[in-house]
Amino acid sequence: LEQGMQDKLAELELVKGEQYDQQRRVERTKQELMASQEALRLLRKEYDELAAVNDQKDRELQRVKMQSEEEMWALQSNKEAEINKLAADRDAHFNQLTQNTGNEIQQLRQELTQAKQKLSQQQQELDHSRGEVASMSAERNVLLKEKEKRMALMKENAELKRDIARLEVTTRRR
Repeated sequence: LEQGMQDKLAELELVKGEQYDQQRRVERTKQELMASQEALRLLRKEYDELAAVNDQKDRELQRVKMQSEEEMWALQSNKEAEINKLAADRDAHFNQLTQNTGNEIQQLRQELTQAKQKLSQQQQELDHSRGEVASMSAERNVLLKEKEKRMALMKENAELKRDIARLEVTTRRR
């Protein structure tokens, strides 16, 4: 009977040891789960911040693109109107020259030369404005490169999301 009691006690000690080991494994698993959850929370926070930056950059790119297009059309339209007006003025001067004689004709030819110079100056200004538009286009290209970088970041974020999902699955399994 005493031997049976000692066997029972030894068995009970074994069960206690196993329960203690199980309790330690449960505690360790809980700690791992909490660490995984914190890592997941930090990753989600970082993703949200990157998404907000990406949205802001997209809005800025659209604003710059629309502004540069509007400015380009306004500049082109204004310069074309000025050129048309100068051409009309030149034509009017030429018609007047054909009606006048002597000194009047000489004077009007001088005015026509001045109008041509002004037209040339306006054309140079138009060319300069086109250069400014090209510069804006280069700035737009820089923004497009930034967008490509953001797209790469978004791809990396997608990979991080997959990693997070795998961690969540692993955590749930544990």
